[in-house]
Amino acid sequence: DDDDGDDEEFDFQVDSEDDEGFAEEFDFGDTDGEGGGDDSGPAAFEQALQGESDAPGADEGAPADSSGEGESIDDGIELRADQRSAIDVAFQGIESKNYYEILLVPRHADARAIKRSYYRLSKEYHPDKFYRKEIGPYKEKLELIFNLISDAYRTLSDDSSRRDYDAKVYGKDRSEASHSSEASATVDFVPDALRKRRASRKANEASGKPAPKKKGPPPVFIQKLQGQLADRIAKARKHMEEGRLAMEQKRFADAASNFQLAGTLDTRNKEAKRLFKQAQSQHRNTKAEDFYTKGQEALLAEDTKRAAQFFQQAVDCKPTRGKYYNEFGKLITMNTLQQRVGLELLKKAVEAEPRSVEYTLDLANAYAEMAMPSNAVRAFERVLHLDPKNSTASKALRRLK
Repeated sequence: DDDDGDDEEFDFQVDSEDDEGFAEEFDFGDTDGEGGGDDSGPAAFEQALQGESDAPGADEGAPADSSGEGESIDDGIELRADQRSAIDVAFQGIESKNYYEILLVPRHADARAIKRSYYRLSKEYHPDKFYRKEIGPYKEKLELIFNLISDAYRTLSDDSSRRDYDAKVYGKDRSEASHSSEASATVDFVPDALRKRRASRKANEASGKPAPKKKGPPPVFIQKLQGQLADRIAKARKHMEEGRLAMEQKRFADAASNFQLAGTLDTRNKEAKRLFKQAQSQHRNTKAEDFYTKGQEALLAEDTKRAAQFFQQAVDCKPTRGKYYNEFGKLITMNTLQQRVGLELLKKAVEAEPRSVEYTLDLANAYAEMAMPSNAVRAFERVLHLDPKNSTASKALRRLK
């Protein structure tokens, strides 16, 4: 039948990233030289239904992953993966850095270099750069980064403030040296006082005397860092509470964002990392289930093309359950010539749930129908390993062997 070509072309896409788990436990790699059906990449779904072997894109190879760069959740944050990474890198450990490190300048940098670096960094990390964009927890990170950049610039751009800061952080001798010569800024000289303390400690160790205990409170900047650390831990706890509440209310995207931020603020919080993965998985599966339900409704209405579109959206959510990949794979293998695309989806279903007899049997049958006997035998043997009394697998193996 000839078509007007008014329908929108629909391409199947399969995430080709390898997941750990089933692939290591039982290899279903396609080792057979034979192959049933069409061995091409994605083509228009409607053309595939009509059996057109010369559909556009038929010779372009396996389908590519359309999910974008990096592992991420669909959390509504309007930042690219590279932008998220840049902010995370700048944020990590910034509160423990001195002002020179924050501005990325050496200690001997002159006023012009400090100003130039400030303008470059403030432009890169100014919160207004993402005005009217939903950036979630990255808003708080950007504000902290920008505020510290501004504090560093205000201090180091004023000669008097800079001398006071250097004396506080590096000691009076090193403060004066840092402004007198470039060498003293680039070489980490040991102050006389520190050298004498080290010599005294070594002498005490040699004589068996205990080292004298330090007296007095820690330096001001250490107290400041301790206070900042306490603030971060408190914020992390707050985000953990909000994340747990969101989980109870089944707001999995909000829960994942809170757990992720808690783990960033408190990098030793293993519970935050565990709950983040759990919330992320729940969020993906929930979204996939919505699209899957719509796909089933389209199948009941005998609208195969629309069902395929919904199933595609379901697997694009990167769910952790196998049924979404399995149903989409069966739909493709039964209704199109894109057998390889359907096969990849069936394999992903087994990788997601390696102990599923149903999904493994569907994959074995697909191998058999595509004239790939070696792979079919291994898959049917896997079925019997999971279900020794499975008569379908037993009969298939007798036939194939």
